Amino acid sequence: MSPRKKLVSALAGIEIFLCLLALIIPVTLFPVCDSSTHHCRQSYMAICGVAVLVITAAAGSIFSKGIYPARPLSIVTAVGGAMFIVIPSFVIGVCASPMMACHYGDLPVWNLCGGAVIILSVVSFLAAKGDVD
Repeated sequence: MSPRKKLVSALAGIEIFLCLLALIIPVTLFPVCDSSTHHCRQSYMAICGVAVLVITAAAGSIFSKGIYPARPLSIVTAVGGAMFIVIPSFVIGVCASPMMACHYGDLPVWNLCGGAVIILSVVSFLAAKGDVD
């Protein structure tokens, strides 16, 4: 395995960890509301779908034979990371009260995880540049 492939695989592994973190924290540390009519619950359900997409693309980068598939898959994970930020911040939102756990806990976690996934995806994209196995 080439050093670039090892780097891309390590970055994809970190992306998977961040997605799992974004899925687990709203259930354990800062629980989202139980009602399906609350914005935070709807945002969490949308984040779950996006996280599955990012995890699948990152796993594809890890288990691919060469480094070439990492470039398009890193674009997919970068878009997923952007959706981690856009969905709860602009599209669906979270509860309006700043005293709710979703507002002070989950929203920053989703924003940080999304930003980190975007950065890792860009680094992975650049690491896979030029190699066609």
